[in-house]
Amino acid sequence: MKSKMAFAVAVSIIMISHSQFDISCAAADNTTALNKGMSLYNAGKYQQALPLLNSAVKQSPAEPLAHYYLANCYMAMKQAAKAKSHYQQVVNVAPYSTCAQYAQMALDNMPGNNSNRTIATPATSIDPDTAISRMKMQAEEATRRNSDVFKDLSGRANTQIEAKIKQLKTEEEERIKAVPETILGGRPNPEYQPSVDAIKADVKARLEELNKKRDSQKSTYDKATNQRSNSYDAMVDNLKSQMDNSGRSGVRLKPEGTNIYIRNYGQ
Repeated sequence: MKSKMAFAVAVSIIMISHSQFDISCAAADNTTALNKGMSLYNAGKYQQALPLLNSAVKQSPAEPLAHYYLANCYMAMKQAAKAKSHYQQVVNVAPYSTCAQYAQMALDNMPGNNSNRTIATPATSIDPDTAISRMKMQAEEATRRNSDVFKDLSGRANTQIEAKIKQLKTEEEERIKAVPETILGGRPNPEYQPSVDAIKADVKARLEELNKKRDSQKSTYDKATNQRSNSYDAMVDNLKSQMDNSGRSGVRLKPEGTNIYIRNYGQ
């Protein structure tokens, strides 16, 4: 009974805590299977979230966040065995991530657990170069994830503009057809060509605005991708510097347990 109570408490902590974890490890956009599944899970719609999260795991089996949310979803649906499998996968694929910290918390409190506490008991000594190498891999993965999100956003924005361009061209044809070519008595309409030219000029100007908007949006997303990539690179450089030299606190950053999400300044 005691183990079940402890496990329930741990699961409660995990389900509360991952909202702050989302900010540092996951994109906010709800366009991919993973992000849609996360949103449905957070809304308590576990049955709807499950197939999306399973799809996310199949698409990216090395993505710890996908396994983490799938495990949480299985826990919410009282399928502990399946949840345990995916919590362990989080620990296996990203042992130094924030995901793994929460996943290990769940594993350690599961009834009958035989976990080796991969996260809770980090190695006593890790070479700084190894720690930096791991952080670079984390940064590359985070950059790739953010790049995918920005590409998706850019693609959706482009699709919307393409639809507006198509609509505008259809509108142009309809407006031209509505201009009478002849007037009373079958005489040519002297205003026909000027009217058609005015319509074409109007549509051309609006098309140019749409194309400028498309170029501007693409530039914005490209810039955001580059800025995010540079920020991760700068983060790794900063952490490396803190391992080499003590900061304002006078305490040097320890490589054991340190990654781009967690800092270990030791005792």
